[in-house]
Amino acid sequence: VEDREWRVKATNRSRMFDRAMVGAFSAFSEGVRVSGEERAEEAAAEDAAAEAARISEEAVRADEERKLKGAAAAWNRSSRGLQASVFGMWHVQVREDLRRRKTLGKVLLRMQNGLAVSVLNRWRENVEEQGRLEETAARVVLRMAGGGKARALEQWRDNAVAERRLRRVTGKVVEVWGRG
Repeated sequence: VEDREWRVKATNRSRMFDRAMVGAFSAFSEGVRVSGEERAEEAAAEDAAAEAARISEEAVRADEERKLKGAAAAWNRSSRGLQASVFGMWHVQVREDLRRRKTLGKVLLRMQNGLAVSVLNRWRENVEEQGRLEETAARVVLRMAGGGKARALEQWRDNAVAERRLRRVTGKVVEVWGRG
């Protein structure tokens, strides 16, 4: 009866340990998943900011071009000679400045796209690492759960050997006593 009670208690302790390990593993997995989602949201926000900056720059360039055309037309109507030549050189300088701004804008967008690509690559690496960590954690949990079962089986075997030895000794004592 005591042996049966001991087995029931050992089984219940093993089940409680297994439940605790499953709960801990679930909490760990949820934390890793939420972290991955936050990284993806940050990357999407950066992409949206880069697109807004590009659209704003295009609007500013279009407005400057419109103002430049209007100023050039007004100036051409009202002046001749030297003033026209000076304005023409200024106009060339402004166009060159706009061309440089456009080129620098493209360079900036390429840099931002490069950053976005590197962010996505890092996100992919983190997802792969998360998968490896989850697999490792699952193996650890299984080993821990299996270790408890192995200890229980080993204890059972030891008890069976001790009980067999006790029966042999008891049998010999009864045999000797019966002769005696």
